[in-house]
Amino acid sequence: MQELIAWQLRRQTVHVPDLVFATVEGKPIDAHNLLKRVWAPALRRAGLPYRQVHALRHSCALLLLAAGEPVPSVAKQLGHASIRMTLDAYAHFSSE
Repeated sequence: MQELIAWQLRRQTVHVPDLVFATVEGKPIDAHNLLKRVWAPALRRAGLPYRQVHALRHSCALLLLAAGEPVPSVAKQLGHASIRMTLDAYAHFSSE
């Protein structure tokens, strides 16, 4: 019996190194499904208005900059090609 269980577990384990998030079958997560079944309900439960997931990226960048994180470090974390790209995107937000 243990051999059968081990065999079934091996069959179900799919290694997909290129995906950050995957289904239990190792396939890409359907974005529409994720937004509908996870993201929107989480916002509702938190009592927050709907925002696109991409807004988290901007929130993170702004919080890092407001906390004094050096611009080159934020640019690297965001994957920007240059510091100028980061400054162009976030320089219009003041320290207040």
